Amino acid sequence: MDNIILKIRMFGCFVIECYNEKIVVNQYFGKQLVNLLEILLLQNQVEVSKEFLMDILWSESENPNSAMKFTVFRLRNELKKIPGLHKLELIITTKNGYRMNPDYTYDCDFMHFDNLYSQIEGQTYKENELEYVQQVLSIYQGHLYTTSSQLLWIIQQQEYYRNAFIEMISKGCECLLQQHKYQDIKRIAYSAILLEPFVEELHYFYMYGLIGTKDYHEVRQYYNKVDENFYKALGFGLSSRFNDLYGINQNDELNSDVVGISEFHENLDNKAHNRDEAFYCSYDLFKNIYEISLRGAARERKRYFIALFKIETKESSDKQIYVLNKLKTIIMTSLRSSDIVSKVNNSQMVILVNCKEVDNVYLIAQRITSQFYKKCDQNKYRLHYSIEEAMVS
Repeated sequence: MDNIILKIRMFGCFVIECYNEKIVVNQYFGKQLVNLLEILLLQNQVEVSKEFLMDILWSESENPNSAMKFTVFRLRNELKKIPGLHKLELIITTKNGYRMNPDYTYDCDFMHFDNLYSQIEGQTYKENELEYVQQVLSIYQGHLYTTSSQLLWIIQQQEYYRNAFIEMISKGCECLLQQHKYQDIKRIAYSAILLEPFVEELHYFYMYGLIGTKDYHEVRQYYNKVDENFYKALGFGLSSRFNDLYGINQNDELNSDVVGISEFHENLDNKAHNRDEAFYCSYDLFKNIYEISLRGAARERKRYFIALFKIETKESSDKQIYVLNKLKTIIMTSLRSSDIVSKVNNSQMVILVNCKEVDNVYLIAQRITSQFYKKCDQNKYRLHYSIEEAMVS
């Protein structure tokens, strides 16, 4: 007998390919026949007992044995009517049940998927993470196919593969994150999101990719869009885990204590809009951007500097916040769109800039100070700044 190969696709659809014929299974069979064939294929390496089939498919039947035999008979007859399958004896009777004919070769997407998933336990996926996740994405084209009859056993299998998919993509992205391959993370996470749009983990990696590729201005827009979609579909938004990455708290959880430049720098080291202006973000997000920027600084042959601005005044806290907002506007319009600005507390702001020499940073700080005194009374407000090079500790 010639080696007959049947290509089976169950992720996103249910398709059988044989002798150059492509068969969309649900176009030929009703729900019960589709469910039976799917179970036999998913168990294609072993015999499927009659008791197992009756329990899954005919648990509520008055005569489950008779119903099972009749359905198997119908499925065999219907398979004979399909071009490409009409010469094959696909389902054989065994001692205790039924199975797919072992004389044929079954090239199943879920079997390839299982082989990839087995690499998680042995961590062999780490040998080439990018190729690994690309293979996962090429196989998993959506949920395991189910009929509208909502067969519980199939739904459980569907959820198993869904969770395995998320785990494999997440493991791969974690490895790529350690290698600072942010562009790859963005591409992979986005492809995965198209398949599983309501999985926080995938959006988390995509946003990390945005930060890593310095697409800072996209972060807030993307977060707001996803958060809104979660609310509409699920009744709740993104969880608090995004606070550390994005810093979504609009109040920035401000610390009222004034800090010095060295203390501020140490605090950053311990941390594991308008496109014509600098990018303003929360303090938490600033820390993440700081960390990512320094990771790539040596590789990109760039130097980064932090400048901490502090307002001193005896005025009320309301007036102080008002003046701080003025300072924020001055800073934002004095820097490039690639520079980062954040509020540390109600009297301090910090910037992260990429400059060749520290003298350039002092020129920036002097320009900001000059603009500040043009708009604020020097007798009531004093602006101080301190500058240090940002370096990996």
